[in-house]
Amino acid sequence: MKWLSSPAMPARCRCCGGLSYVAASRSTDILLAATIWLIASGLGAALLNSVWPLIAGVLTGFLAYARHWQQAGLTATDQETSDKTQRRHALLNAITLVLSCLWS
Repeated sequence: MKWLSSPAMPARCRCCGGLSYVAASRSTDILLAATIWLIASGLGAALLNSVWPLIAGVLTGFLAYARHWQQAGLTATDQETSDKTQRRHALLNAITLVLSCLWS
């Protein structure tokens, strides 16, 4: 699934079997735009004292979110790079876990 892909967990192409992912900057942009849209529609609903701007904002926000994910470009990667990234993420998670246990 394209929207769950990352360098550590790339998506596999159904046709060729190649690995690819959506760049972190692009996925952050998509999420930020959807969040701002939902907040704006919520504020509009509160200012107008009506639920309809919120309903319209949620529906159009979801459609725009899905469309942007469909159009997001993919970055190709290979299994070796993915494995290295997975090991790096596992190490960082272990360090974070140890530090959080020591900190609390």
